Amino acid sequence: MPVLERTRTTKCRNQTSSRTEGDADLDAGNFSDLVVPDCPDCGGVLKPDVVLFGESAPRGRLGLALSALDRADAMLAVSSS
Repeated sequence: MPVLERTRTTKCRNQTSSRTEGDADLDAGNFSDLVVPDCPDCGGVLKPDVVLFGESAPRGRLGLALSALDRADAMLAVSSS
């Protein structure tokens, strides 16, 4: 499953599959009826399973990245910030 189709929760970190259409183009209006889906297991907020600005990478993922970096001859860092 592509990474942008995976979600994780803010509480239990369970991963689920989520099919989204990307960015929404919404007219200004009343969003009081907007429902944010929650995790069926813990009730936590679902979010994309990516590391967002200000968050730490999960330890397992960070360990794999550092191991790959140790074996690499070079590294190209790309950022949107």
